[in-house]
Amino acid sequence: MGLERCATHGDQQGPMCCEHVGAAARGATGIQPGDCVEFEVDLGDDGEILLPYVICAPCAERFSLSSGKRYSGAFAEKRGTMPWVAPTCVMCVDSWRIAGIAR
Repeated sequence: MGLERCATHGDQQGPMCCEHVGAAARGATGIQPGDCVEFEVDLGDDGEILLPYVICAPCAERFSLSSGKRYSGAFAEKRGTMPWVAPTCVMCVDSWRIAGIAR
């Protein structure tokens, strides 16, 4: 996981998210958690460091990424295989998920 300096929760670790999911977790867009794709990237291709990713369906479709998969770090590092992502506050992401389930 990466680290985000969240305006609400301070420094927080969290999943790598596309800009659309990050904005949704901060309440700026209407993307719903059910409209997202979640997978992990094996950073060292050795099963030791697994980074969780949460990206919106349009980004997943554009890059042909699927939920539940484990992609290699080598694949993720290749230019053009993944959307731009950044670590996103896990507390914001969890609150967004709960709010989306409650709707």
